[in-house]
Amino acid sequence: MNKLNSFLNDPFGSGELGKTGYLLARYYFFISFAAIALTPLLFFLEVSSFLTTGTVVILIKNLNLFILYFFTLDLLLQIISAKKTFRYLTSLNGIIDLLAVIPTWVSIIFGLGVNSSAFRILRLLRFGKLFSNLPTNSFLSGFRGKLFMLTVAIVGIKLVVVTFEGHPFWPEFENVGVILGLVTFSLAMLLGTKLGVLNTRLYSIEDAICRCVGGLKIFWESDHNHRVLLKSWSVNFYDAITNPTKEKVSVMRVANNTLYQSLVVSQNGPNLANFTRDVAFILHRATAISPKSYENLLRDITVIFTTVIIFVIPGLTGLVSVLVLSYVFFGMFYLVDDMDRPLDYSEGSLITANIEPLEEFNKNH
Repeated sequence: MNKLNSFLNDPFGSGELGKTGYLLARYYFFISFAAIALTPLLFFLEVSSFLTTGTVVILIKNLNLFILYFFTLDLLLQIISAKKTFRYLTSLNGIIDLLAVIPTWVSIIFGLGVNSSAFRILRLLRFGKLFSNLPTNSFLSGFRGKLFMLTVAIVGIKLVVVTFEGHPFWPEFENVGVILGLVTFSLAMLLGTKLGVLNTRLYSIEDAICRCVGGLKIFWESDHNHRVLLKSWSVNFYDAITNPTKEKVSVMRVANNTLYQSLVVSQNGPNLANFTRDVAFILHRATAISPKSYENLLRDITVIFTTVIIFVIPGLTGLVSVLVLSYVFFGMFYLVDDMDRPLDYSEGSLITANIEPLEEFNKNH
């Protein structure tokens, strides 16, 4: 059962399946990926009058059935391989797997027919599960995978909306260009303003790090008696500002007081004053973030803007607009949000301050 579970949920591992087993597991993974990506497109072609030839209709129906059978088999295998079946079925991944097949089978059993079930779009939720299985160095892992998953989900929703746009009950929107232009301008201004502020903060931290290292070198060479203390402080300072927390910063402020009291006897002057100021600045910026109200407004405008495009701009123009703008604006949103944590050096971090001078000082001294 462990091997089956690894085959289904860890296709890029290097454990017990062996070379051939992991090769088959990866083929299975990419079939799952293709099946999910095809779902909204097949739904769009199926319910629209874009293609009506008999051969195409049969092909779409067969593909839908293949995808349904594939995910049904996958659900059964997941249940068999799960150590605790109930825990799996009530977990997030289990609920997503159930939503991928159960609604469609219900529609078939109750006579709605496989070709009339819009519930198939729920399979897009499985993208999150698939991307979590990707290795960290994969093309679609991390930030790019999250953005791609979000874009595909939004495009899938738009494809569903397009199928209803030709019906009489669907409202027609006129002169929406002015409204969209104003919202686009406002969103760009908010993103640009925050980007400018965060970029300045990033460079300010890097400059302060360089000045701190310069001060450390002066203290190191001018007073050999304090080298042990300086070495210990520098290592602790590096640990405090990489992936900082309020607790680590608070402890470091106490250590700063101890260092200052030791240095002030022999190093009292502008070098020590500037060094102390720069250290205090870095520690303050280590956990500082943008005001929550600004973050909420930026997120709300981004979501509202995307929603308006989905429901207001019709047809192929709306589809292309959603594809481009969701990738661009949500990509900018994630990047700018990540820049708000310039000292976050965790695996998922995108943009970080360059503290190489401090690393080299610790290495060389």
